[in-house]
Amino acid sequence: LPVSRDQFVALAMHTVGLDALEGVTRTGFADDETIPTWAKGYVSAALKSGVVQGSESSEGVVFQPDATITRAEASVLLNRMLQITDATPTLFSDLASAPAWAVQAAVNLETVGVLRTNADGALALNEGLTRADAAEMLCGALELLERFRVIQDPELRTGSFGHPRFGHIGTCRSIQKYHSLICQGFKFIFVMSFVPFCLFFFSEDHFHFRL
Repeated sequence: LPVSRDQFVALAMHTVGLDALEGVTRTGFADDETIPTWAKGYVSAALKSGVVQGSESSEGVVFQPDATITRAEASVLLNRMLQITDATPTLFSDLASAPAWAVQAAVNLETVGVLRTNADGALALNEGLTRADAAEMLCGALELLERFRVIQDPELRTGSFGHPRFGHIGTCRSIQKYHSLICQGFKFIFVMSFVPFCLFFFSEDHFHFRL
């Protein structure tokens, strides 16, 4: 099943720890009236930070919140959020037909394990993003950010630390296993129960992803 542009922007922002703007009533996009109230803070914050830019139309620059986000668009958006260093493009079976504006972002994400090719070795950037695709990309982003934290923090590299909710976690191998279990559960919930998950995820009374 497909994921819309507003859904992916909000989920990606939560994943990397970007905050939505509060009290937003207008986003500045020409199709502002079609953007759900709950999404306006996320869309405005993403626009302000340069994560999203919208697209030109006869009405002006539009966001198209209900449109299915493509793998190309999701790759560019997540690459901007993660600020990954440009990697050298390698051979993909569909590189010639991929949108030129998204190739570098997709290559960057594929290099660090956030984006995966299909069985034919294709990036499939022109295809719509499915729930399974989104879960895989966001889990990959979480794991990438955790690896970065481990590299930057000597205590995480060599010792042990305590998690405020789950207690003591030992070595880096334990950290990787812990995040693997979280991502497996995240993928299951995301794919099998998308609407209840989103209602829970966007509720101010429940936890939000923070790193």
